[in-house]
Amino acid sequence: SIKKLLKDNKYIIQFVIHPGMMGYIDHFYALANEYIKIIPPQEVIYSDIFSQSKLLITDYSSIFFDFAYLKKPEIFFQFDKEEFYSEHYHQSDFEHEKDAFGDVVKTVEELENKIEEYFNNNFQMEKKYIKRVEKTFAKIDKNNCKRTIEAIFKSE
Repeated sequence: SIKKLLKDNKYIIQFVIHPGMMGYIDHFYALANEYIKIIPPQEVIYSDIFSQSKLLITDYSSIFFDFAYLKKPEIFFQFDKEEFYSEHYHQSDFEHEKDAFGDVVKTVEELENKIEEYFNNNFQMEKKYIKRVEKTFAKIDKNNCKRTIEAIFKSE
């Protein structure tokens, strides 16, 4: 079970609340325990979350681009895909199944199995997703800020 994996490996789940879900925060806090830490949006320091985390589990949030840049594994838990795209958001040219940097799962069982796989492979992003990352980002280094500033000054 996931709880056993967390306990045996001394890991916790950091559950970051989306700002749009603040109306439900009490429901999320009710899920907190020694293995699940709820983090409200006003307390999130994304650089810390990214550096501390071994795996990202999200649904549709574009934050996965930031995490993928670090070549860390991702899982997209889209149990409500039809409802999401019919009521909340219109499908774009980006299709998670063919464009994202991790597996798309639709059931809790699939999610648990994928999490267990990542525990077993020491949280290594799969080669097919590393190739997608490298194809998506022109440069993967620590010079993005430098390039941005240089581009701004060149445009003056």
